[in-house]
Amino acid sequence: MIQSATAIQLPFWQDPQSPLTVALCKGSCQVFFGILDEADDEIADSLGKITFRCWATRTVGMDLLPYSTNEHTFHSFVLEVPNSPLLSALSQTRLNIYPKWKDWDKSIYHHYVVVGADSYLEVLAEGFTAELATAEELQRYSFLHE
Repeated sequence: MIQSATAIQLPFWQDPQSPLTVALCKGSCQVFFGILDEADDEIADSLGKITFRCWATRTVGMDLLPYSTNEHTFHSFVLEVPNSPLLSALSQTRLNIYPKWKDWDKSIYHHYVVVGADSYLEVLAEGFTAELATAEELQRYSFLHE
């Protein structure tokens, strides 16, 4: 079943051939990928980074998405899936395990999707920020994008 999603523009041009590198910590998920310049050339010594304030993630090893997007002209974007069945199902599972989880977690979660070269990452998060990776992050993760 194809579900609709809304594209949210990123402030840089994600290389569509770049794999996604994901770093997970409790309550946070960082996604790194190569970026391109306006001439469609990869920018050396730079990585894009999206940081999610998240609760759950899922990586899917497929290059075809089960989402259709609104019309847009963005080079790069994150998808937001409204009325997400994934978010509903995991919220219900969490409620079954932790009946009072909404008493201690007041966050309002959204379902986001980041597309990589041959996979995509689904994230249930409060929100996200997008920026260039720091020099330390570049040193740590750039070898994964060579």
